[in-house]
Amino acid sequence: MMLAVAAMDDLTIRSAEGRLAAVLLRLCGARLPELGGPAQTVIDVTQSELAQMTNLSRSAVGALLEAYQQRGLVRRSYGRLEITGLDEIVRILEPAFDPS
Repeated sequence: MMLAVAAMDDLTIRSAEGRLAAVLLRLCGARLPELGGPAQTVIDVTQSELAQMTNLSRSAVGALLEAYQQRGLVRRSYGRLEITGLDEIVRILEPAFDPS
């Protein structure tokens, strides 16, 4: 149930970058640490699947992932992402929940 609520919560984030960060963190297990277990650094997911989960176009997700890769936050391969900058992705998400 918590995972479903988190998925809905992710869609309320206005910025595309923040929304993608939230979904990546949820998929690797770092968004809801109370569910237990360490964060996974490799996620089997396609850009199309991420586009559906974030309610963004596939091209928008691709552009964001390219920017993340250039910043050293992810490594992309076919149908798979490796999270290499987990702490920085968390920092991307933080302003999305800033009440000011």
